[in-house]
Amino acid sequence: MLVRVVFPLPKDLQFDYYVPETLGRPEPGQRVLAPLGNRRLPGFIWEISEEESRPGLKNIEKIIDEKSLITKPLFALAEWMKEKCLVSRGEALAAMIPLSVRGRPRHPQEPPKEGFETPDIADSETEKLSAQLRRGITETGLVFLKEGSLRTKMRLILDAAAETLSFGGQVILLAPEYFSAEKYFRFFAQYLGKEKVAKYFDLTDSERYSVLSNFFSGRFRIAVGTRSAVFLPLKQKGLIIVTGEGHPYYKEEQKPVYSVTEVVLKRRELGEAGVLFSSVMPSAELYSKASGNEFLFLESQAERRPVFNLIEVPEEKGIRISGALSELIRENANAGRQVILYHIYSGLYRYYACRECSWTQFCPDCGTRLLRYEEDDRLLCRKCGKYHLPLDHCPRCGHASLSLRGSGQERIEKEICALFPLLESGVLSGKKTEKEIQETVSGWKSGRISVLVGGDMIFSRISPSNMGLLALVSFDSLTYIPDFRSEELAMRLLMKMEAYAVRAAHPVTFAIQTSNPGNPVLEFFQRGSWQVFLESELEKRKNLGFPPFRRWVRITLKAKTKAAMEKSLGNLKQSLETNGLNILAVKIKEKRIRWEGDILVTAREEDLKTVCRLLGEMKGSVRYSADPQYTGIL
Repeated sequence: MLVRVVFPLPKDLQFDYYVPETLGRPEPGQRVLAPLGNRRLPGFIWEISEEESRPGLKNIEKIIDEKSLITKPLFALAEWMKEKCLVSRGEALAAMIPLSVRGRPRHPQEPPKEGFETPDIADSETEKLSAQLRRGITETGLVFLKEGSLRTKMRLILDAAAETLSFGGQVILLAPEYFSAEKYFRFFAQYLGKEKVAKYFDLTDSERYSVLSNFFSGRFRIAVGTRSAVFLPLKQKGLIIVTGEGHPYYKEEQKPVYSVTEVVLKRRELGEAGVLFSSVMPSAELYSKASGNEFLFLESQAERRPVFNLIEVPEEKGIRISGALSELIRENANAGRQVILYHIYSGLYRYYACRECSWTQFCPDCGTRLLRYEEDDRLLCRKCGKYHLPLDHCPRCGHASLSLRGSGQERIEKEICALFPLLESGVLSGKKTEKEIQETVSGWKSGRISVLVGGDMIFSRISPSNMGLLALVSFDSLTYIPDFRSEELAMRLLMKMEAYAVRAAHPVTFAIQTSNPGNPVLEFFQRGSWQVFLESELEKRKNLGFPPFRRWVRITLKAKTKAAMEKSLGNLKQSLETNGLNILAVKIKEKRIRWEGDILVTAREEDLKTVCRLLGEMKGSVRYSADPQYTGIL
């Protein structure tokens, strides 16, 4: 018996092997160990043939799996990923099933002390929404729930999951981050039985494979996980719930690069599951796919909206806490209410920049902008975790003076200490250790911390019950992000902050500092016109040829020498242009012991096949990777 094997290698090639009778009868999708050149690599069986062995064929050395965990829809999904994600079939399958089962089982993380609020509410409006939700999942299998009240949201998610289980289906729930996933895991275990629920996050490869096997066998009926749980195999039609749809963490940055929203919609198209998206606002990508009566939109209304206070500040360097914001902090402190100041940047200062040409210092290894976190002069790369020293001159123009620009959360907290020396303040950021985070959370819960500065971690770790003021320190910084979705991301954050504010036990003031109070995003937000905003945003992107109407594909080449890089980059650029693809930008940079080249291509959906073919035809020792979901600038 012969098998055709695919390996997790960039080239989309298939290799034939003979299966000795001693290994038993294989199944498509099983992992095997096979010789490839002078190496022994794990791969996946793609096809099986009954023909006899041919001269020169090598033997499969080992069949790793007792049974295949790759279903027919997952094979079809791998074929789809080959073209849409610009990867090989082997790389696509390796994203679904861990290639190795190494790694000792570890003790799970300490679960959060508090879960979600109990959803034991039965008002007429919630019952009506629940009936519409169940009907939508049954009829179209495509529902978006706009979040308002947290209790209502959890009740509706629970009802949808229970309905699916009652028909013998399985449920996959996705959360954007570990801590939120842990809360959902505890929530389902409490209401639907802990023996039915599995966690699929923060696991070793062996633990992941164990959960995969038990979920596929039906021992677990519900799986709660982060991004990678989107590939869990379903034996029969079930339900996939995506909470926090549109969150940046739902995009996989490593190869294969994929969007969870796209993968979930494809699995629905393949007939595997109904889909429930939940968020404060659908992403423009998802909203653009809502056509006709196929997509059901539901909205759980919040009990109230917070009191808005738009604070206009001058465009001056160093302005972080204005006089008006200081007065609001003082009023809430005197009333015994706690204050949260949201700022997207961590660290003391944001970055070093040249006074003359505005050049900024980036990590020489990965190209990420370096930030200053500590009192000393060291700069930290958030991506690779390495420290670097600031340069004493600008390498672009030679100017001998670099200045610190911007401000981070630690800088704002120091300003709060100076303005209010009698108030205790704290910072909650990813730079802190888990022990420091727990101490900050405990200080807030006990009321010891009056003013808390932080970013997105606040929404999942901090209870707003005694909060009186929620302030966005700098709305303008949201619009400076090098991403064509900056206005959409700003609108989403404002709506997320509003939904967070209404969870407090009493009315909350929501203050926004900006130098441009007439910004259209702020106007849309204050009117509550998120649908009008998305329609206008999509119209603008359509006119500019931006995603989702055209793809932005970033192709990165890596070579040891500059000559090899320039040659490969030039050949690829010529091939792309010959096939009618538009090149937006080309960039070459040196990274210590290697050279990297980037090409940014704009392409229609049907052009991705051409890009995939051209990448497969590349020759030489140059390595490549592709991001078909690119949103930034080179």
